[in-house]
Amino acid sequence: MRSDRRYNRYVGYFRVIVTLVYLFHVGTVKENGLRWTIPFFVRRTISLRIRNFESAKIKVNDNQGNPIEIATIVVWSVSDTAEAVFEVDDYESYVTIQSESALRIMASSFPYDPSDDAEAEVALRSHPVEIGERLKHEVQERLGKAGITVQEARISHLAYAPEQEAPEQEAPKQEAPK
Repeated sequence: MRSDRRYNRYVGYFRVIVTLVYLFHVGTVKENGLRWTIPFFVRRTISLRIRNFESAKIKVNDNQGNPIEIATIVVWSVSDTAEAVFEVDDYESYVTIQSESALRIMASSFPYDPSDDAEAEVALRSHPVEIGERLKHEVQERLGKAGITVQEARISHLAYAPEQEAPEQEAPKQEAPK
């Protein structure tokens, strides 16, 4: 009997194999070790490990119209392998796009700094814990459809955009009297 690599698969720690026959979900192999599969099965290996995604700095306006730069870190993992395979084309790019979209929406609904008269107003810079929880909820709401669980979401970069800082630095020069 000949051993063929195409039919033997090793399932490592924190990995699963989703098996498909004619694009119908047959099952998910979660046990560690060497597994033999039927040749007609299509196999997709999915990692169940916790992963980090750090977004690029994006420019967005806060709810007062000030341009700001903001970036986020999302800690996530696949919780439902069948949904991760069937609900979206590529679940890793789905995490990227939906996390940045949720960050844009969340950042545009809060001010950068709290106003002087309202002490209880939630702002991006002064309330990082509340903002992180709201961001996590917003991202989880989007990624839950694809079988992905968000463990943590937080802001990694927050600053006024360069075009906002430029007018403050460039004060008009006054000429000395002659």
